[in-house]
Amino acid sequence: MIKDKILNFSEINKFVKDNKNKKVTLCHGVFDLLHIGHIKHFEESKKLGDILVVSLTKDEFVNKGPNRPVFNTQQRAEFISRIDVVDYVLINDYETSEKIIRFLKPKIYSKGLDYKDNKKDITNNIEIEINAIESVKGKIHYTKSAKIDASNILDQFNLIYSKEQKKFINKVRVNFDNRMLKVFEKEAREKKILVIGELIIDSYIMCDPLGKSGKGSFLTFKRGKEHKFVGGSGFVANQLGNFSNKVDLLAIMSSSNKDERFVKNNINKNVKLKVIKDKNFSTIVKTRYIEQVDFTKVVGIYDLGNTLIKESLEKKIINFLSKNKKKYDLVIVSDFGHGLITKKISKAIKDMKAFKASNAQVNSANKGERNLKKFSNFDCTVINSSELLHESGSIPDFREYYANTTKYNNDFLRLSKKLKKEIKTKTLVVTSGKSGSLLLNTKNQKIFCPAFAKNKLDKIGAGDSFFAIISLCKSCNLNEINSIFLASLAAAYTVEKFGNDKPINLNETKKILSHILI
Repeated sequence: MIKDKILNFSEINKFVKDNKNKKVTLCHGVFDLLHIGHIKHFEESKKLGDILVVSLTKDEFVNKGPNRPVFNTQQRAEFISRIDVVDYVLINDYETSEKIIRFLKPKIYSKGLDYKDNKKDITNNIEIEINAIESVKGKIHYTKSAKIDASNILDQFNLIYSKEQKKFINKVRVNFDNRMLKVFEKEAREKKILVIGELIIDSYIMCDPLGKSGKGSFLTFKRGKEHKFVGGSGFVANQLGNFSNKVDLLAIMSSSNKDERFVKNNINKNVKLKVIKDKNFSTIVKTRYIEQVDFTKVVGIYDLGNTLIKESLEKKIINFLSKNKKKYDLVIVSDFGHGLITKKISKAIKDMKAFKASNAQVNSANKGERNLKKFSNFDCTVINSSELLHESGSIPDFREYYANTTKYNNDFLRLSKKLKKEIKTKTLVVTSGKSGSLLLNTKNQKIFCPAFAKNKLDKIGAGDSFFAIISLCKSCNLNEINSIFLASLAAAYTVEKFGNDKPINLNETKKILSHILI
């Protein structure tokens, strides 16, 4: 018999074998804040069978918005295991309960009364769960205990958001545009989008530290599993593909069929690759070695290949842009600073009849250049605070700035307004990581949005998610407060996930909003 009350997923087969003659009832959820509604739900569920198993959604799969869950997986499991009517707690290794149901084969799958109207489940997971329980010859049961919203309780006691975050959420409530979700469901779905920029393959190699080498003054690591993702403009396209059915990615690639196969196998189904191959061009590969206990990045090795494209390749790109001058509604330019977007290519983009958004980044390949001048007269420009300072031509003493918040904020705003005027962009957005983001609209009015990520796991891709979502929102004419808020939620969602292969989608956005805008 299994002795421990908290089960791991690997113990399911043994549990089923040990309890084959017992009637098992399964409850499933996050249970971030246990309250009387949960207790009554468990008590009623226990009466339906011989054994009550409660399965828990792991932290990485909790999509209730930033700063959630408040209590981590182990804390939630230990708390529930101390409730007398609960026989076992099972930690789920998957995003939904479908596989638990199929492996555990419970006779009863017990859900709360609020799930009885399946249409209210915006994720549609309840339909999947019903199919799963019926496939193992079990039944779904809805308990009668009234719903008590844990998110509401956590919000009332200020356990989720900071004072600054809560203040902004209240602004969102006041300025909430009822068109917002309808726009994403209809207008954004049909919007024809082109993404152009450096396609990057991100490689994460997990490793364990072994210590200092006995034959030299360097650290040694044991190499572990490698994870590869489509990054750069590919990730931007993947993010947009979760909201639009018509995304084209202009992918400039090497002649390697291996690279093309990898990208095709890892691109969103709504994204069509428009591949231009060139024998002199190298696909950018960024390899990072990750210490796998706490996901600390140990070292990065970048294969950048040729940083300047040849004239023949430049002509192919310009020819594509010229031929498709009127095809797109939104053109997204992700310039990672490795030499792909030349002045001539930028000019060809400007000539296109579409809403145009750009994001230009500073790195070792383009340091010292005023990179944003290429993207003057764009509809929306998104940059990081480091790019703002770089474009201003001055690198301030950050210690002095952070010691004087008022001076920092005033100078930051002054530099932003100056840059906006110089590059003649209609909307300028400057992101500052954990410090939040600043938006200057067409009237030069400022809107500041705090950052919403708390459980930061991997920052890579967060800025790209922000850029993709705010560009889409602005092209759909959503108001600035909702636009920057949705973009910030997308960034928070990305930063709390390992790797950049699962950007936020519409259902997850709806679910998060349902928990935040209560």
